[in-house]
Amino acid sequence: MKKILVTLLIMLTYGMSASAKEKLYILNSGSTGGSFNGQMTAYAEDLSKYYDVEYVQGKGCNKASANIDKITNNGGQVFYIWNGLRTADYYNKKNDLCGKIPSEQNFVNSVLKYGIFFTTQNGIDKNNIFKSGIKVGYNSNTYQRYLQELMNSHGVEWQLVRYENSKGVRLGVVNNEVDFGMINSAASYWKKTKKLKLKALFTLNSNGENDITALADVSDFKGAGNGIADMFLLEGGDNIKLRKIVSKILNDPDSKISLWYSTAKGYTQTVDMDLNEAIEVTENAIENWVKR
Repeated sequence: MKKILVTLLIMLTYGMSASAKEKLYILNSGSTGGSFNGQMTAYAEDLSKYYDVEYVQGKGCNKASANIDKITNNGGQVFYIWNGLRTADYYNKKNDLCGKIPSEQNFVNSVLKYGIFFTTQNGIDKNNIFKSGIKVGYNSNTYQRYLQELMNSHGVEWQLVRYENSKGVRLGVVNNEVDFGMINSAASYWKKTKKLKLKALFTLNSNGENDITALADVSDFKGAGNGIADMFLLEGGDNIKLRKIVSKILNDPDSKISLWYSTAKGYTQTVDMDLNEAIEVTENAIENWVKR
Protein backbone atom coordinates (compact mmCIF):
# COMPACT_ATOMS: atom_id res chain seq x y z
CA MET A 1 0.00 0.00 0.00
CA LYS A 2 2.84 2.35 0.95
CA LYS A 3 4.57 1.60 -2.35
CA ILE A 4 1.38 2.42 -4.24
CA LEU A 5 1.00 5.73 -2.36
CA VAL A 6 4.64 6.64 -2.99
CA THR A 7 4.25 5.80 -6.67
CA LEU A 8 1.10 7.90 -6.93
CA LEU A 9 2.79 10.80 -5.16
CA ILE A 10 5.75 10.64 -7.54
CA MET A 11 3.43 10.52 -10.55
CA LEU A 12 1.39 13.44 -9.21
CA THR A 13 4.48 15.52 -8.49
CA TYR A 14 5.93 14.75 -11.92
CA GLY A 15 2.64 15.61 -13.61
CA MET A 16 2.44 18.94 -11.78
CA SER A 17 6.04 19.78 -12.69
CA ALA A 18 5.51 18.85 -16.32
CA SER A 19 2.45 21.08 -16.59
CA ALA A 20 3.90 24.03 -14.64
CA LYS A 21 4.17 27.20 -16.71
CA GLU A 22 7.07 29.62 -16.75
CA LYS A 23 6.45 32.87 -14.91
CA LEU A 24 6.17 35.86 -17.26
CA TYR A 25 5.71 39.41 -16.10
CA ILE A 26 3.95 41.65 -18.59
CA LEU A 27 4.66 45.33 -18.13
CA ASN A 28 2.80 48.33 -19.48
CA SER A 29 5.20 51.27 -19.73
CA GLY A 30 2.41 53.70 -20.65
CA SER A 31 -0.61 55.13 -18.89
CA THR A 32 -3.38 52.88 -17.58
CA GLY A 33 -5.93 54.42 -19.94
CA GLY A 34 -3.87 54.43 -23.13
CA SER A 35 -3.31 52.22 -26.16
CA PHE A 36 -0.23 50.59 -24.60
CA ASN A 37 -2.35 49.28 -21.74
CA GLY A 38 -4.96 48.02 -24.20
CA GLN A 39 -2.36 46.07 -26.17
CA MET A 40 -0.56 44.61 -23.19
CA THR A 41 -3.81 43.64 -21.45
CA ALA A 42 -4.79 41.72 -24.60
CA TYR A 43 -1.37 40.10 -24.77
CA ALA A 44 -1.62 39.11 -21.10
CA GLU A 45 -4.82 37.19 -21.76
CA ASP A 46 -3.44 35.49 -24.87
CA LEU A 47 -0.09 34.61 -23.31
CA SER A 48 -1.72 33.14 -20.20
CA LYS A 49 -2.18 29.97 -22.28
CA TYR A 50 1.59 29.62 -22.45
CA TYR A 51 2.90 31.32 -19.30
CA ASP A 52 1.99 32.02 -15.70
CA VAL A 53 1.31 35.71 -16.34
CA GLU A 54 1.51 38.59 -13.87
CA TYR A 55 0.61 42.09 -15.07
CA VAL A 56 2.62 45.11 -13.93
CA GLN A 57 2.04 48.84 -14.45
CA GLY A 58 5.13 50.98 -14.98
CA LYS A 59 4.16 54.35 -16.40
CA GLY A 60 7.07 56.35 -17.81
CA CYS A 61 10.76 55.59 -18.33
CA ASN A 62 11.78 55.90 -14.68
CA LYS A 63 9.13 53.64 -13.14
CA ALA A 64 9.14 51.16 -16.02
CA SER A 65 12.93 50.82 -15.99
CA ALA A 66 12.94 50.36 -12.20
CA ASN A 67 10.29 47.61 -12.44
CA ILE A 68 12.14 45.86 -15.28
CA ASP A 69 15.40 45.90 -13.30
CA LYS A 70 13.66 44.64 -10.17
CA ILE A 71 12.13 41.70 -12.01
CA THR A 72 15.27 40.67 -13.89
CA ASN A 73 17.55 41.16 -10.87
CA ASN A 74 15.34 38.64 -9.06
CA GLY A 75 15.74 36.13 -11.88
CA GLY A 76 12.41 36.85 -13.60
CA GLN A 77 11.53 37.56 -17.21
CA VAL A 78 9.52 40.58 -18.30
CA PHE A 79 7.77 41.29 -21.60
CA TYR A 80 7.11 44.99 -22.11
CA ILE A 81 6.11 47.64 -24.62
CA TRP A 82 8.37 50.62 -25.26
CA ASN A 83 7.76 53.77 -27.27
CA GLY A 84 10.51 54.37 -29.82
CA LEU A 85 10.17 58.10 -29.14
CA ARG A 86 11.41 57.44 -25.61
CA THR A 87 14.48 55.69 -27.02
CA ALA A 88 14.97 58.75 -29.24
CA ASP A 89 14.79 60.84 -26.04
CA TYR A 90 17.63 58.70 -24.69
CA TYR A 91 19.72 59.24 -27.82
CA ASN A 92 18.90 62.95 -27.59
CA LYS A 93 20.23 62.92 -23.98
CA LYS A 94 16.82 63.75 -22.49
CA ASN A 95 16.59 60.79 -20.09
CA ASP A 96 19.20 58.07 -19.44
CA LEU A 97 16.45 55.71 -18.22
CA CYS A 98 14.66 55.75 -21.59
CA GLY A 99 17.39 53.82 -23.38
CA LYS A 100 15.66 50.57 -24.29
CA ILE A 101 17.27 49.49 -27.55
CA PRO A 102 16.18 46.57 -29.78
CA SER A 103 18.72 43.76 -30.16
CA GLU A 104 18.93 40.10 -31.14
CA GLN A 105 18.82 39.25 -27.43
CA ASN A 106 15.63 41.13 -26.48
CA PHE A 107 13.55 41.86 -29.60
CA VAL A 108 10.14 40.19 -29.91
CA ASN A 109 8.09 42.45 -32.19
CA SER A 110 7.40 46.03 -33.15
CA VAL A 111 4.58 47.98 -34.71
CA LEU A 112 5.25 50.82 -37.13
CA LYS A 113 2.93 53.79 -37.04
CA TYR A 114 2.63 57.42 -38.09
CA GLY A 115 1.72 60.56 -36.21
CA ILE A 116 -1.43 62.48 -37.05
CA PHE A 117 -2.66 66.07 -36.89
CA PHE A 118 -6.37 66.29 -36.04
CA THR A 119 -9.11 68.62 -34.84
CA THR A 120 -12.88 68.54 -34.28
CA GLN A 121 -15.42 68.20 -37.08
CA ASN A 122 -16.01 71.96 -36.93
CA GLY A 123 -12.37 72.75 -36.21
CA ILE A 124 -9.65 74.46 -38.20
CA ASP A 125 -9.35 73.68 -41.91
CA LYS A 126 -6.17 71.86 -42.92
CA ASN A 127 -5.37 74.63 -45.40
CA ASN A 128 -5.19 77.17 -42.58
CA ILE A 129 -2.82 75.57 -40.08
CA PHE A 130 0.36 77.28 -41.26
CA LYS A 131 -0.46 80.61 -39.69
CA SER A 132 0.97 82.27 -36.58
CA GLY A 133 -1.07 82.33 -33.37
CA ILE A 134 -2.61 78.88 -33.78
CA LYS A 135 -2.66 76.71 -30.64
CA VAL A 136 -1.31 73.18 -31.02
CA GLY A 137 -1.51 70.35 -28.47
CA TYR A 138 1.21 67.72 -28.10
CA ASN A 139 2.49 65.30 -25.44
CA SER A 140 6.24 64.73 -25.56
CA ASN A 141 9.57 66.56 -25.60
CA THR A 142 10.34 64.99 -28.96
CA TYR A 143 7.16 66.37 -30.49
CA GLN A 144 7.83 69.79 -29.01
CA ARG A 145 11.13 69.90 -30.90
CA TYR A 146 9.48 68.51 -34.03
CA LEU A 147 6.70 71.13 -34.01
CA GLN A 148 9.21 73.92 -33.40
CA GLU A 149 11.27 72.80 -36.40
CA LEU A 150 8.12 72.50 -38.51
CA MET A 151 7.11 76.05 -37.53
CA ASN A 152 10.56 77.35 -38.40
CA SER A 153 10.45 75.73 -41.82
CA HIS A 154 7.16 77.52 -42.56
CA GLY A 155 8.05 80.81 -40.90
CA VAL A 156 5.15 80.74 -38.42
CA GLU A 157 4.85 80.85 -34.63
CA TRP A 158 2.33 78.49 -33.05
CA GLN A 159 1.39 78.43 -29.37
CA LEU A 160 2.39 74.97 -28.17
CA VAL A 161 0.38 73.40 -25.32
CA ARG A 162 1.85 70.38 -23.54
CA TYR A 163 -0.38 67.49 -22.33
CA GLU A 164 0.53 64.39 -20.36
CA ASN A 165 -0.57 61.83 -22.94
CA SER A 166 -2.54 61.31 -26.17
CA LYS A 167 -5.80 61.22 -24.20
CA GLY A 168 -5.00 64.69 -22.86
CA VAL A 169 -4.31 65.95 -26.37
CA ARG A 170 -7.66 64.58 -27.59
CA LEU A 171 -9.53 66.23 -24.73
CA GLY A 172 -7.66 69.48 -25.34
CA VAL A 173 -8.89 69.43 -28.93
CA VAL A 174 -12.46 68.49 -27.99
CA ASN A 175 -12.61 71.20 -25.30
CA ASN A 176 -11.32 73.82 -27.78
CA GLU A 177 -8.21 74.48 -25.70
CA VAL A 178 -6.15 74.08 -28.88
CA ASP A 179 -6.91 74.43 -32.58
CA PHE A 180 -5.46 71.04 -33.43
CA GLY A 181 -3.48 68.27 -31.79
CA MET A 182 -0.60 66.01 -32.75
CA ILE A 183 -0.28 62.47 -31.40
CA ASN A 184 2.12 59.72 -32.40
CA SER A 185 -0.42 57.12 -33.45
CA ALA A 186 -3.33 57.33 -35.85
CA ALA A 187 -4.82 54.32 -34.04
CA SER A 188 -5.54 56.46 -30.98
CA TYR A 189 -7.37 58.90 -33.25
CA TRP A 190 -9.40 56.21 -35.01
CA LYS A 191 -10.57 54.57 -31.80
CA LYS A 192 -12.18 57.83 -30.63
CA THR A 193 -13.01 59.66 -33.85
CA LYS A 194 -16.74 58.83 -33.95
CA LYS A 195 -17.39 59.26 -30.25
CA LEU A 196 -15.51 62.55 -30.00
CA LYS A 197 -16.39 63.74 -33.52
CA LEU A 198 -12.81 64.26 -34.61
CA LYS A 199 -11.47 65.23 -38.02
CA ALA A 200 -8.06 64.26 -39.41
CA LEU A 201 -5.90 66.99 -40.93
CA PHE A 202 -2.60 65.37 -41.94
CA THR A 203 -0.69 62.13 -41.47
CA LEU A 204 3.08 61.74 -41.29
CA ASN A 205 2.75 58.74 -43.59
CA SER A 206 4.24 60.13 -46.79
CA ASN A 207 1.95 57.85 -48.83
CA GLY A 208 -1.17 59.11 -47.09
CA GLU A 209 -3.26 56.85 -44.88
CA ASN A 210 -6.95 55.97 -44.75
CA ASP A 211 -7.83 58.93 -47.01
CA ILE A 212 -5.84 61.37 -44.83
CA THR A 213 -3.60 63.79 -46.72
CA ALA A 214 0.13 63.32 -46.24
CA LEU A 215 1.87 66.23 -44.55
CA ALA A 216 4.66 65.68 -47.07
CA ASP A 217 2.22 66.71 -49.83
CA VAL A 218 1.97 70.25 -48.46
CA SER A 219 5.28 70.71 -46.63
CA ASP A 220 8.92 70.51 -47.67
CA PHE A 221 9.91 69.98 -44.03
CA LYS A 222 12.45 67.14 -43.92
CA GLY A 223 10.56 65.33 -41.15
CA ALA A 224 7.16 65.45 -42.82
CA GLY A 225 7.29 61.68 -43.51
CA ASN A 226 8.71 60.47 -40.20
CA GLY A 227 7.24 57.26 -38.80
CA ILE A 228 7.85 55.75 -35.38
CA ALA A 229 8.02 52.27 -33.88
CA ASP A 230 6.63 50.85 -30.65
CA MET A 231 8.74 47.92 -29.51
CA PHE A 232 7.82 44.74 -27.66
CA LEU A 233 10.92 43.50 -25.85
CA LEU A 234 11.74 40.65 -23.44
CA GLU A 235 14.39 40.81 -20.75
CA GLY A 236 15.49 37.86 -18.63
CA GLY A 237 14.08 35.18 -20.94
CA ASP A 238 14.13 33.49 -24.35
CA ASN A 239 12.99 36.20 -26.78
CA ILE A 240 13.10 33.88 -29.81
CA LYS A 241 10.71 31.46 -28.14
CA LEU A 242 8.35 34.29 -27.21
CA ARG A 243 8.61 35.80 -30.70
CA LYS A 244 7.34 32.52 -32.19
CA ILE A 245 4.44 32.44 -29.73
CA VAL A 246 3.56 36.09 -30.40
CA SER A 247 3.64 35.41 -34.15
CA LYS A 248 1.20 32.54 -33.65
CA ILE A 249 -1.10 34.73 -31.55
CA LEU A 250 -1.03 37.63 -34.01
CA ASN A 251 -1.80 35.30 -36.90
CA ASP A 252 -4.87 34.00 -35.07
CA PRO A 253 -7.74 36.35 -36.01
CA ASP A 254 -9.64 35.34 -32.87
CA SER A 255 -6.88 36.16 -30.39
CA LYS A 256 -7.48 39.10 -28.05
CA ILE A 257 -4.59 41.10 -29.47
CA SER A 258 -5.72 40.48 -33.08
CA LEU A 259 -9.22 41.65 -32.17
CA TRP A 260 -7.71 44.75 -30.53
CA TYR A 261 -5.78 45.62 -33.69
CA SER A 262 -8.82 44.93 -35.86
CA THR A 263 -10.56 47.97 -34.36
CA ALA A 264 -7.52 50.21 -34.83
CA LYS A 265 -5.96 51.61 -37.97
CA GLY A 266 -2.42 52.67 -38.66
CA TYR A 267 -0.35 49.74 -37.31
CA THR A 268 2.09 47.60 -39.32
CA GLN A 269 3.51 44.50 -37.61
CA THR A 270 7.11 43.28 -38.06
CA VAL A 271 6.71 39.91 -36.32
CA ASP A 272 6.80 37.87 -39.53
CA MET A 273 9.91 39.61 -40.88
CA ASP A 274 13.38 38.13 -40.48
CA LEU A 275 14.59 39.06 -36.99
CA ASN A 276 17.49 41.24 -38.15
CA GLU A 277 15.34 42.93 -40.80
CA ALA A 278 12.65 43.72 -38.21
CA ILE A 279 15.25 45.17 -35.85
CA GLU A 280 16.73 47.30 -38.64
CA VAL A 281 13.32 48.65 -39.66
CA THR A 282 12.59 49.47 -36.02
CA GLU A 283 15.94 51.21 -35.52
CA ASN A 284 15.44 53.26 -38.69
CA ALA A 285 12.07 54.48 -37.41
CA ILE A 286 13.67 55.56 -34.13
CA GLU A 287 16.48 57.34 -35.98
CA ASN A 288 13.88 59.63 -37.57
CA TRP A 289 13.61 61.41 -34.22
CA VAL A 290 17.26 61.62 -33.23
CA LYS A 291 18.95 65.01 -33.43
CA ARG A 292 21.59 65.37 -36.12
